[in-house]
Amino acid sequence: PAPPPASTLSLLKQMLLCRCGARLRRGGTTANCILLNADSSENISAFVANCGDSRCITDAGTGSSSDLANLKFSNISEDHRPTSRKERTRLRSAEMRGEVNVVRDHMKTTRLYPGGLAVSRTIGDVSLTKAAIATPEVTECEVALTDDMPNVRFLLGTDGIFDTMETREITEVIRAEEEEKGERLNAKDLAKTVLVKCLEKSGLSDDMSVLVVDVCKGKPPTPTLSPDAVEVRLD
Repeated sequence: PAPPPASTLSLLKQMLLCRCGARLRRGGTTANCILLNADSSENISAFVANCGDSRCITDAGTGSSSDLANLKFSNISEDHRPTSRKERTRLRSAEMRGEVNVVRDHMKTTRLYPGGLAVSRTIGDVSLTKAAIATPEVTECEVALTDDMPNVRFLLGTDGIFDTMETREITEVIRAEEEEKGERLNAKDLAKTVLVKCLEKSGLSDDMSVLVVDVCKGKPPTPTLSPDAVEVRLD
């Protein structure tokens, strides 16, 4: 059986430390992983492990494939930033121990010092502050596939996506595109639509990655990806 997402991230951290060593002491990365477990072709359990400010959203439990106007995405994972309610509680304790200073800079971004990290959880950055931990937060999402909603999708994106458009805006962009076409977008077109809209809005191409996972009734999740679903290049 596949290891749970939290164990996977812990293993990833150890592998990166072994291979990258000194570089991970000066830098780091975030991670957002999804594990799909199917006990049948209609009942799916999605386990999302998040460490940092990447995000996973889903349209599970909303609308139907024939009623595109009511489809909407909602957050599964919560961003790990110094301003989030859960993280503030933990960071206050670290401040009292003298391990970190939480400061809002001139750009109105809350950061951890020393180091200036804008995230409160990260894989790496081990030389900057003890307060930035690599412990992931795991969330379980139950998905029931029905005749009205025979497929649901999960969208995983980096902070560049969600710094540009919130989940509500992404829902509006996708809904408008699907209503214009009169059908649901396939995974590749959905990813491209989100990336293009983010680029148009921000003018930047750095730190923007999207992964779309479709779960369909009668087709249990498999690790196989078609070649054109792995990467979408924008000229």
